[in-house]
Amino acid sequence: MNLAVVGSALLMGLLGSTHCAVMCGGVVSVLSGGLVQIGTKKSASGPAIQVAMSMGRVTMYALFGAVLGGLGSMLDRFEALRAAQVALRLGAGLLMVLVGLYMSGAFTKLRAIEKVGLPLWRRVEPLAKRLLPVRSVPSAFALGLTWGFMPCGLVYGALGLAVATGKTSDGAATMLAFGLGTLPMMLAVGAFSRLVAKLATALWVRRAAGLAIVFFGAVNVATATAQAGVADVPGASTCCATKN
Repeated sequence: MNLAVVGSALLMGLLGSTHCAVMCGGVVSVLSGGLVQIGTKKSASGPAIQVAMSMGRVTMYALFGAVLGGLGSMLDRFEALRAAQVALRLGAGLLMVLVGLYMSGAFTKLRAIEKVGLPLWRRVEPLAKRLLPVRSVPSAFALGLTWGFMPCGLVYGALGLAVATGKTSDGAATMLAFGLGTLPMMLAVGAFSRLVAKLATALWVRRAAGLAIVFFGAVNVATATAQAGVADVPGASTCCATKN
């Protein structure tokens, strides 16, 4: 497992969750605030609903990561496509930098990337609506699974890291780490919606988080560039294979 990538994804989720709080905070507050009503009877408590929804979302992220990590591994199996694998790693780092700049307000064009996932979300959204109102913890988990399809530039940046891992397990671990990183902020939104929303929208908070993500993205770019340089050395892959 590439701990550097997984760690970057965790920090990306943790630092970038201010963006999640702004984009998805309303969803969490409405669906997890207080007790969910079924007619005149009270259902599962708000915290249980909130946790179940978040775990459903994180589960879907991990599944996406596994699929994309598997696709990345297919590139790594063919000598002619290994250059594409290196390019993916470089692209993932650059996308992470752009996400950080987007969060800090220095680069707003990333919003166009979020529109890429809209066609898929429009197909999933009707299913999400059928799960409302939330009547139980299992239905909250199912709703969380659909929540994982919501278009988000931050998620796409993490998915870039997942596909660049080149392994199904590492891709899943990367997105799992990212999802877990977002949990503290998203769980806090449900419990302290006004306070967290105020903090998340503070310009200095978003800029600090964005710049931190830019830093980790730059580290990934540097790592990918170094790997590309090693791959270009004649006999490097054979040497490494022999050592392994």
